Amino acid sequence: MQPEPRPVLVVRNYKALFPWGFMALWMLFLALFTHVMFRDMGAPRDPGSPFLPLILGLFWIVGLGTSLYVFSHPLVRLEVFPDGHIRVTRRWPHRRDEWQGTDVVLRLKEDKDSEGDPYFEAQALLPGPLEIGFHEGSHRPDVEAALESVRAALARPRSTTA
Repeated sequence: MQPEPRPVLVVRNYKALFPWGFMALWMLFLALFTHVMFRDMGAPRDPGSPFLPLILGLFWIVGLGTSLYVFSHPLVRLEVFPDGHIRVTRRWPHRRDEWQGTDVVLRLKEDKDSEGDPYFEAQALLPGPLEIGFHEGSHRPDVEAALESVRAALARPRSTTA
């Protein structure tokens, strides 16, 4: 069995990593604060403390909802191999999804961010309804450059090793 050839090009979209880390830390400190609050329940209270469990419950609701949203965004890795096939790997904290093939369409998606400024995403359209964003940002030339590098890697002459 021959080892798998090295990819000609690897493009990564790891933008979800920072929000994952932020929410993991947020929930860790929320859990620690909750522990301290329940540990100290027997201590003398100030007049405003009956509302503390309600406020803490609100933080838990918002934290869990935000965590579900944040952890639904994957890390993406797109690899182009010498024989012309592409492998797209999407990773979440709890699972991994991989697609391999040659039937892929590349496109530049133009959108607006939350402040109304232009936002661009280089996408790989895979068979089925999958639209995988492998590079994104507000600077169009950078996103176009990433898109063109993948197109150029796909247009390279194929290796003829058997």
